[in-house]
Amino acid sequence: MTAHKSDIESAVSILLTPGGLDLNALDAGLGYAMGAGIDYADLYFQRTWQEGWVLEDGEVKEASYNIDGGVGVRSLAGEKTGFAYSNQITADALMDTGRTASGIVRSGKQLPGQKVMPVSVASYYAGIDPLAGLSAEDKVAMLK
Repeated sequence: MTAHKSDIESAVSILLTPGGLDLNALDAGLGYAMGAGIDYADLYFQRTWQEGWVLEDGEVKEASYNIDGGVGVRSLAGEKTGFAYSNQITADALMDTGRTASGIVRSGKQLPGQKVMPVSVASYYAGIDPLAGLSAEDKVAMLK
């Protein structure tokens, strides 16, 4: 299965838009990650949601909800690899992590940055949250 335009749009709306980013910001981030002497760089984004409910005798005793995410940058120069990660997905985080990753492996030669190009990848999971449409009452009822 290949990536559809809606998959890219979903990724942009979930990962980039909340931090005020777009695909052009990724180009800039890769520019910092490439830096002088870097042969290759890439970006990794993650975002997770976690929801927990604890019932005791059919009553809700605890409820929790957590969203976590960030961006990782990998820069390569020959045999050297530099990694950097930020738990924020913002333009400043892309700049800082890009500079950090490239700084780890900098060898002194100048290479231009490359344009971000979406690639087709296999889609193993639906890009939906099946619990997003349920009310708290419906979720508690599922646990009873």
